[in-house]
Amino acid sequence: MNQDIEFMKLQKQLKKVGSMSEKIELLEQITSLNPRDSKRLSIRSKYKQELGSLRKKSSIKNKTVFNGYDITSKYQVVLLGQTNTGKSTLHSLLTGSNVEISDTPFTTYKPEVGIMDCKDISVQLVEVPAIYKDEFYPAKYRLIRNADMLCICSRTPDDFKQTVGQLEDKLLILCASYIDPSSHKNKPLDNIIEKPGFSAVWEVSLYEMNIPALNISDKYSITEHIFSLLNVKRIYSFRNDQIGEKPFVFPLDQRTSVFDYITRLDKRLLVHHNKAKIFGSSAKYEGQIVGFDHLLLDGDKVELIK
Repeated sequence: MNQDIEFMKLQKQLKKVGSMSEKIELLEQITSLNPRDSKRLSIRSKYKQELGSLRKKSSIKNKTVFNGYDITSKYQVVLLGQTNTGKSTLHSLLTGSNVEISDTPFTTYKPEVGIMDCKDISVQLVEVPAIYKDEFYPAKYRLIRNADMLCICSRTPDDFKQTVGQLEDKLLILCASYIDPSSHKNKPLDNIIEKPGFSAVWEVSLYEMNIPALNISDKYSITEHIFSLLNVKRIYSFRNDQIGEKPFVFPLDQRTSVFDYITRLDKRLLVHHNKAKIFGSSAKYEGQIVGFDHLLLDGDKVELIK
């Protein structure tokens, strides 16, 4: 990575920002670079002074600066990787957002947040600016470490290896399958954690890796894989021949009965109903009448009856 070139790119972006928080964010990125040019080193020193002054004005000196990284959601996927690897392209494909897409490095200089429909479940998709070796940005890595899963965007195997190496430097190990979030979310930055992940790549045949590699333009496969890593089941309401728009979501490994579903829907319904019709995988036939102890499976539709 040519740090002098990246220094110049970030300088140009710095001239365009308006808010103090955005300026602090860019200054933190610029001052973490180590350009070889002596003039740029001198400018970096001035930027460090400016950064310190802005932090004082924001009353956050010696504290973590989140600057847009304090983002939370029930289900969250973070897109990350080297510069110009397709993060914005994938973000736009999955969310329909109008993220700026460019061949210019560091086009994305702050988190881009969008919502994707993942098989009727709303999932927050956060694209973070390109990561690079030796960067020090605790708020950025706190977001990455607290996501439900990570998607590494790569144009080449070397892109992938660099990103994985940088994550491992931050004590984050990628794995291919679902892991209980309590074991990898909200952990101190100095704790080693395993995080579910996959890679979105431009040519799948080039890759040999320990996590799945999916074609970056294959929206269907990527959506299916994200859903599998959420490890959930969807239970739909069914009334007057109409299926509810959004399902009730339960952990996949939790035994979920009709009673659990009604309790989530509205406990008051327990007084007036004692049976249900089931349409879906758990039913022996469509419209099977069952009691409240009947166990539900992903995609089941439940119609309450008296």
